[in-house]
Amino acid sequence: MKLNKLFLALLVPAMALTTACQPDAPEAIDQISTDKGVYEAPMNGGDITVKLLATENWTATVDPATSLDEVDGITVSPASGSASETVQNVTIHLPANDGYNRAALISFVGARLAGAITVNQPGAEGERVLAISCAEFNKKPVDASVFYELTGEVTNITDEYYNDFYINDGTVEGDGVYVYGLYEFKGAGRINYYLQQMDIREGDILTLRAYRGEYNGTIEAMQAYYVKHEKSQKPSIALDLESYEASAKGETFELSVASNKVTWNLTADVDWISFDPASGNESRKVQVTVAPGEGGTGTITLSAEGLEPKTCVVTRADVTVLTCAEFNALPDDLTKNYQVSGIVSGIKEGDIYGNFYITDATGTAYTYGFLAEKGGETKKFQEIIANTGLKNGDYVTVIGPKTSYNGSAQFKNSWYVSHVESLTVAEFLEKETGTTPYVLKGEITNVVNDNYGNFDLKDETGSVYVYGIYEDYTLPSKDRVKVFSALGLKEGDIVTLIGPRGSYNGQDQVNGSSYVLHEEGEAPEPSDEPDATCSTIAGLNEAIAAGEGTIEFVVEVTDAVVTYVNGGNAFIEDATGGIQLYQSGHALAAGQKITGKIVGTGKMYNGYAEATKFDLTYATVEEDAEIPCTTLTLADLLADYERYQNMFVKLEGVTVTDPVDCTGETLDRSGKISQGESEIAVYAQVKTELKLDEGATGTLVCFPTRYNATLQVGFWANAHFTPAE
Repeated sequence: MKLNKLFLALLVPAMALTTACQPDAPEAIDQISTDKGVYEAPMNGGDITVKLLATENWTATVDPATSLDEVDGITVSPASGSASETVQNVTIHLPANDGYNRAALISFVGARLAGAITVNQPGAEGERVLAISCAEFNKKPVDASVFYELTGEVTNITDEYYNDFYINDGTVEGDGVYVYGLYEFKGAGRINYYLQQMDIREGDILTLRAYRGEYNGTIEAMQAYYVKHEKSQKPSIALDLESYEASAKGETFELSVASNKVTWNLTADVDWISFDPASGNESRKVQVTVAPGEGGTGTITLSAEGLEPKTCVVTRADVTVLTCAEFNALPDDLTKNYQVSGIVSGIKEGDIYGNFYITDATGTAYTYGFLAEKGGETKKFQEIIANTGLKNGDYVTVIGPKTSYNGSAQFKNSWYVSHVESLTVAEFLEKETGTTPYVLKGEITNVVNDNYGNFDLKDETGSVYVYGIYEDYTLPSKDRVKVFSALGLKEGDIVTLIGPRGSYNGQDQVNGSSYVLHEEGEAPEPSDEPDATCSTIAGLNEAIAAGEGTIEFVVEVTDAVVTYVNGGNAFIEDATGGIQLYQSGHALAAGQKITGKIVGTGKMYNGYAEATKFDLTYATVEEDAEIPCTTLTLADLLADYERYQNMFVKLEGVTVTDPVDCTGETLDRSGKISQGESEIAVYAQVKTELKLDEGATGTLVCFPTRYNATLQVGFWANAHFTPAE
């Protein structure tokens, strides 16, 4: 019997918890529990039977689940009862619902304990949403279960990417109610720049629905979703940027122009800024081109007749930033200066001139003479080293002119701008957590996520976890460019990166990093001494179960087939058993057949063995293999559960005795199926749209898993259940 939303009181004395196990039966636990937590009633009404186990006297109460619900006519029979060690049947009667959808909270209250269920009933009027003013919204209590409808003017869009803004209907001062994100519909995922896609601009009249939330004392409309909007009748113009920093090399960037009921024009007060297009009569994105050149500030002006102009200030960098390869390709010119950054090498002890090399991912540039600052004294390199701590392995930024010597490109008397200190892993781990960046160089091992670039970085002094590698980790997360897969980085490569010392849940890490360069490495050979070596998946399951924490393994499989893939989840089975892999960014696909060595890691998760990494470097992978699916009775499955765990099985002729419903606001992912005298829990592995109706009979294809002590079969799609004809 499934116990839902319970408060249980243990009668076992505290001392008994410290004594040795005894063969006697454990003492009973006092409880008030029900067979389900959520019940669904039809619109035309009816009776629902609740199986109640109450070991103390109880009384039933009926209350609205939210402030918008009405519970008139809902009764409980009997309305109270005596303590009992056996299950009691309680009937909940609901009349036909001609009003709005409603939910009732039925509580069974005893002297010390209580249990509760929720009964949902659709209504002829559909969802009830209370339309209120912004002032009324601000006075409502924080409650994620109640959505209110707000209509007002969009007064201030604060984040176009995340769709954050203020709305005001004139009943509150200032910008109004802060809306933390706008979604397409209730329960939808975020769409970046959704406001722009819908052409919702400041001044438009928007209707949305949201619940009253609060964050750090600020009232917020949370989980807001779109209902409708009307374009403002007021002429308006706006730019999405107030400033922009451009490279001296020249570039093109995108500028969003918002306009309503006007013809607009773009102009600039410098000749190195141009537009495509330069005018229009509707909202659109404009390509702004910044011509190459060093230094300067220009102002872009958006204008329309009768309206206050809007501006965006463009600052062009004072110096052209180049890669080593770009610098080396330049013509010699001592009158122009360029900026280059890279890893220092070749510093010689006692050198007074400052002759060394700078290396980035594109090549190496030579610095002939180094100054403390522009126009500084020559032959002061040892003072620069003493003052800055610059050394081989550090990441340095220099500026200077390009010249050549005997046909080789070089800087002539470049000067110091900044540098980032290089450390060993051991030295890095001794630093305090914070924002100070350091240079690290080491071997890529134990890749966890090849999308973001999460892996262990190992050198001769130790290992540290790298949480993401990007072109520039210092940018906001929405603007970071991921590079791990794009550059083909892999285990065995030697990578140099820059990042700060961080920690998460007690684990030391590089808290995001910027890529500098890497050397191609050989894929690592399987460990000579893994924690476990086995030849079947059944053996792998046993090894993981016997290990402590995460173990390294080598399993040499024969004809192991990938039976199902969903995101980071994959199921693999051979003739002996199955295992679930959970590895973000894995490249497995259903129908692949694997033969050979799989190098990986695994651990126990919620009571069963799970692989957390598969490396197929030493295995052969064939495509389009037949996917096995073993047909079983429920009794057969339960009789040999370990054998079939995580294998793809077909259960024919099962009946849904406890429904699953992930289609509404309240997710009920857990249910039950039965066959004859056998019964097992069933679990929706994903949260969207999965449903098993109570009483339905048919065939379920699924994966036997477990959640700690609970055996349960998991299904991933509605197509995995076929109703009987």
